[in-house]
Amino acid sequence: MEMYRSGKSLNREKPEPVETPREQVAQLRTPESALVRYEGEGFSLALKVGKWETGGCKEIWHVSLKKGLSVEFAYPHQGYELLYVKSGKLQVTIMDETYLVEGDTLIDIPPYHIYSIKILEDTALYNYGGEHDLMALLEDLRSVGKNAPERLNTPEKYRQFLRRYGVYATNLTYNKDTSCF
Repeated sequence: MEMYRSGKSLNREKPEPVETPREQVAQLRTPESALVRYEGEGFSLALKVGKWETGGCKEIWHVSLKKGLSVEFAYPHQGYELLYVKSGKLQVTIMDETYLVEGDTLIDIPPYHIYSIKILEDTALYNYGGEHDLMALLEDLRSVGKNAPERLNTPEKYRQFLRRYGVYATNLTYNKDTSCF
């Protein structure tokens, strides 16, 4: 009680800050850092926050998209999509409404809406809201493609495989020679 009354605590010394290079701190997720990376034609995915860090709810991805990429979500998904466009320019069509979107914009797509995205110039965005399990999908897709490709040999089988992981993309095309949409 004497220590408490005199203003002291059980910690007798104040800890000194530790100088650590930024690249070695796992909690700082810079654009260059990623827990996992996946590359595809016209896109790059970098996992910033895994489901194990959000109580199993969400993943947060940094996505780099090349001009000429188009992604359609023509199947109504049950969850919200929340995208933050950091830089670039894209066209988003939600139901029958089309919007031109540039950097520093938030896109909130409600459940049961179909939408498409066309990349008009190289774009960087963060996917904050997808209730999907994209990391597990990409890992399993690689494994099944190598060991049991017959499980994905028709468009319907492929779409069913995607939907098991909460991914509702129905078409992805990349035309690197596109001058404009």
